[in-house]
Amino acid sequence: MPLSPYPPTRSLRLALIPLGIGLNMSLGTIVSMLKLPIYLDMIGTIVVTILSGLWAGVIVSATINPIYYNFIPTAVAVALFTHIAARKGAFRTMGRTVLAGMAMGLVSGVVSAPIIVYVFGGIVATGRSVMTAYLLSTGEQVLKAVLLTGAAAEPVDKVLQCVLSVWCINSVPKNLLQRFKETGDHAGAMTQRAWAPATEVSQKISQSIHPVARGLASLIGIIGVFLADNVVVLVFVWLGVIVPLCMTTGISRKHMRMNGMVVLPLCLMLVALWGWIVGAPPDQVPGSNPEAGMQYALLISFRLAVVGGIFQLCFLSIPQAELLSTFWHWGIRRDHLIVAIGAFTIWPELKLRAEQIITARYARGLLPDRRLISRFRQLPYLLRPLLVWSLRAAVQRSELWDQKRLLDRVGHIRHAYEGSRLSGVTFIGISLVWLVINLVDI
Repeated sequence: MPLSPYPPTRSLRLALIPLGIGLNMSLGTIVSMLKLPIYLDMIGTIVVTILSGLWAGVIVSATINPIYYNFIPTAVAVALFTHIAARKGAFRTMGRTVLAGMAMGLVSGVVSAPIIVYVFGGIVATGRSVMTAYLLSTGEQVLKAVLLTGAAAEPVDKVLQCVLSVWCINSVPKNLLQRFKETGDHAGAMTQRAWAPATEVSQKISQSIHPVARGLASLIGIIGVFLADNVVVLVFVWLGVIVPLCMTTGISRKHMRMNGMVVLPLCLMLVALWGWIVGAPPDQVPGSNPEAGMQYALLISFRLAVVGGIFQLCFLSIPQAELLSTFWHWGIRRDHLIVAIGAFTIWPELKLRAEQIITARYARGLLPDRRLISRFRQLPYLLRPLLVWSLRAAVQRSELWDQKRLLDRVGHIRHAYEGSRLSGVTFIGISLVWLVINLVDI
């Protein structure tokens, strides 16, 4: 790779990471609006890993999703594979890119299989679950059925994502792409330059709940959810605790949208699989106990609904003015603090950009019909402007950060908590009671 006349600065790499995170999330908007039967949730990871190295890709891949946070190991494995493949020249030609995508799909399928089995009950809300259901109906073991399904479906998805990622990178103007290229290993992007000495500044912010209490209560609550094995109790917690708290904090619409788009379809598929097709939970003989199979499906579904609600309450209810202080108290400092704040603030803008691109193509008559093949053909032309805008935005942000010495200033601010500690103690107490109840039931 030729040496760039503008070697990537630390601020440029840090500015690219939140945009990669936002790219992963905003592409879900494109897929949803085009109603495509695929997930393009790894393109941001692949692009950032190719341009900025392994650690940048790992940070992008480790971003928490309220429902699919369980697949973080899969995303990290994809980032690691992409880094190794890029160093071996696997993305230099289209043929090599296709082969790399197939291998990436196999890696992704193997890593995802235990997660799908033990967290999602054997299926996810995609078309691949039809194959899993068929294999289970023939008496195949759950893990083997999921592995076979992943080996058949994942390579197709990953080949598409690799081809789109490389095509988009190659279509970026050369003068812009050169800003992100550098000779040699750039895995140490997060520690490229030492922090300049500066006087530490203490800053006090009044918050409704202490950030440590917020995080600790959420963690304890999630552990309790996975220990719970009673559907009625989970329904009560969701209706009596999660939903009222979402309404109080103003995120009820986001919570209901998540349940309607993700949890409800998954619930219907789980009920059909374990209550009707298999007719028993995984640990029983197929067809022996349809009622227990349905209860198992509902248990998985309400676990996901409650855990998703806890994640949303933990992150989405943080006021914009309290983001910096909250992450600081969680131990996220310096470069990682910049990345975390950037990821939270860039996502709405990227989502808006994605919607504008699709709306513009509809308005110009570039989407003549709604056939599936026509919608697939639009993907490259939708992704390219979004990626170019993301890279230009990263350059502009990094230059602004350098001018204002933002990275050094943020790293030396200490945040003190101001507010009542009663609310934090109350939430931790409720979470502990919930955990103890489920431990006693075990």
